[in-house]
Formats: sequence, C-alpha cells, structure tokens
Amino acid sequence: MTGIWALLLACAPPPERLVAPDASRAGLDGDDGPWGAVLVERRYPARVTETVETLVVYPGDDTDRPALADAPTVVFDHGGFVEADRYLWLAAHLATRGYVVALPRFPLRLAITAPGNGPAALEGALADDLGAVLPAAVGGHSLGGVTGAMAWAADTRFEANFLLASFPAAGTEVEGRSGPALSLTGELDAQAAVDDVRAGIDRYEDGRLGVVAGLTHYGWTDGVSESEAAREPTSAVPVDESRRAALSVLDPWLDLTLRADPTAAERLDAPHPGVELEAR
Repeated sequence: MTGIWALLLACAPPPERLVAPDASRAGLDGDDGPWGAVLVERRYPARVTETVETLVVYPGDDTDRPALADAPTVVFDHGGFVEADRYLWLAAHLATRGYVVALPRFPLRLAITAPGNGPAALEGALADDLGAVLPAAVGGHSLGGVTGAMAWAADTRFEANFLLASFPAAGTEVEGRSGPALSLTGELDAQAAVDDVRAGIDRYEDGRLGVVAGLTHYGWTDGVSESEAAREPTSAVPVDESRRAALSVLDPWLDLTLRADPTAAERLDAPHPGVELEAR
C-alpha cells in the first residue's frame, strides 16, 4: 500500500478490541458470534481533496488481526446529530458474526451533508487490509437510513438495504432497483411513525417490515442524552431486550442476503418474540 493510503494509515490510532473472540458462542440469531470485534479508525479518500473519517469494526482473532479474508461488508450511516460511535454496539455484534462494518462520519453530524460518504467508506474498506469483500449492504438509523437508501438506489455494489427507524426520501427511486430491503422500527418510536415507515418499505420490490416491541427512536443508540430521552415515551421493555429482538431479524436477513446461507430463509420466517414481522 503506497502513496496516500500509506500516509492515511500511518496516522491512524492502534486497533481497539471491543469484544474478545470466544469459540463457545454459537451465534444464534440475536446473539454474538464466535469472532472478536476490533475497532480501527480510518480516513478513506472521498472526493478529490477530501477524506471521510470512518470507524471500521472487523472480525478479529485473539491477536486482533482480521480473522476472515472474505467478510461481507456492511456500511452504516449514523442518525442526525448522533455520533457514529453510538452505534458501535451494533457494529461489534455484526463483526462477531463475520461482517466488516464501516461507519462513516458526516459533517455537522448530518448524513445529508455528504451522502457520498457511504459509498466512499465502502470503497475504502474494500481496499483496506481488513478482510472486507463484496457483497455489501448499506443501511442507517433515522436520517442515516435516508442516505443509506440513496446509496443503495444509486450504487449497485450494495446488494441490500436496511433501514432502522427510517424510510426513503420521496425523491429516492428505490422502485427502480431490485433487491432485498428490511425496515425495522420501534413500537414506541416518537419520530418515525409506523405508518410512514410502512409506506416507505412498501415502495421496494422486495421489502419487509418489522415492528419491535417497546423500542423507542433512540433505543438504537448508546449514550442517550437527557434531552433525547425527554422526547421519548417511557418503555417497559429493557433496551437490551428490544435490541436482541431486532437483531434476531436482522441477523438471518443479512445471512440470507449477503451469505446466501441455506438456513437463513427458514430462520427469518420463524417467529421472532418481540417483533411483529409483516409478511412479504
């Protein structure tokens, strides 16, 4: 690796282990898998004179080296005014299950300011030495789901699109692409009404909607502030329980769409306690 790549990597902080590997973890849907999760911070080339700051979480071994040479890639756009770091819980979970997850940062913490950062993060992750390969999925939370849908509609390297508490903008031509989409939203989400989320996923040729019991809008994020919490209803369901229910759907969906796992379709169609998964 030479030139700008060598310079950018030389300035990067050392890897940070988020989850230790554990071969005893069976990786049931909703649970972590056997690999470790390791975080690195990167600056990938974006536009001619710009770079995109990207958090990358990859499956690591007991020395924190990449454990896989062929890990499908997931790009995740953060929500409006929410730091990318607040989704590391999700990225770490997916990395333990064998995915490389790239979380690009956006100016002013607004994904809409630079919607091309997602595809640039994919390009960077694929060229990096972390095991990331195609196929790839792109998704995001709230405003990040809007830009994730834009990236999926425009970039055929993204084979699948998932949205958390979000829906595509009216001008995003998701109808023009074939491919799977998954929308997950919280029963108690005060910012993304279920009817709006349902109307959004209905625009996809192959879309499914799951409504997660007890989950609020900011339940997808760590470090919820007092002002954010004040805008949410109080849930009787612990956030970890709601997240695990949501992951029990996201996990087989990713395994089906990015790995063609022969068991994943049956797992996806099985009952998911805590999630009302609507039929296709």
